[in-house]
Amino acid sequence: MTTPYDPTLKTLAELAPADWLPLAGRRRRRVTVEDSDVGTLVSGATDKLFRVHDDPPYLMHLEFQAGHDSSALPPRLRLYKSVFEYRHGLPVLSVPVLLQEGADSPQLTGLLASGRPGEEPFSTLRYEIIRVWRIPAEQLLRGGIGTLALAPISAVPGGDVRGVIRQMRERLGQPRERKAAPEVWAAT
Repeated sequence: MTTPYDPTLKTLAELAPADWLPLAGRRRRRVTVEDSDVGTLVSGATDKLFRVHDDPPYLMHLEFQAGHDSSALPPRLRLYKSVFEYRHGLPVLSVPVLLQEGADSPQLTGLLASGRPGEEPFSTLRYEIIRVWRIPAEQLLRGGIGTLALAPISAVPGGDVRGVIRQMRERLGQPRERKAAPEVWAAT
């Protein structure tokens, strides 16, 4: 489902794709952006798909969520995972990125299991969930440039969003970060 946030977050994700790995509990590795269009098999495109150059390599699929459609999300993740595994021949780590608390639900457990009652599930999907509002702002302020724009909507100490913005301004004023500053500010 396309939302108004998708273009901004897709751009932000491409800015420094490896920065998303630590948020999903993975080691930082070299990452390349893959084609996330599933239109040849199903209609539409997912948010972002990365090839993680680890040993062995795998794909990481980010699916950004700002609204509450928790009942539809896990089955959609399973569909995309199947399509990407079929297309690319690599295992897929599915990672929904929940941008606000209103997008969360007790149904989002990190596991989707399907089967007949009383039997072992015959289909399972494990996924990692990033709940942005629970991430300490300091982690994002110290982390990669590709996730910095999330700091104001993270777990900001004492609700001091102005302080977070001030720290972002200081960081983005550094010579090595200036090139990315316009995209980060636009995303913020």
